[in-house]
Amino acid sequence: GLARTTLSRGEITWHDGDVRATRGRGRYVERPCFPPYWHAQVKKNDLATPTKVEREPFRG
Repeated sequence: GLARTTLSRGEITWHDGDVRATRGRGRYVERPCFPPYWHAQVKKNDLATPTKVEREPFRG
């Protein structure tokens, strides 16, 4: 489901699409664009890419 309400320090800051935050109350948290496991999953997916196997035609 989707979030209907967001709380911050015991106060409602967002409810049903309505922002109720107070200017200056929050702080910026430096975070990477993608979580660390994302890069590991991309590498795993690249290694698991199917490769063509050359075989002679079936003669059965």
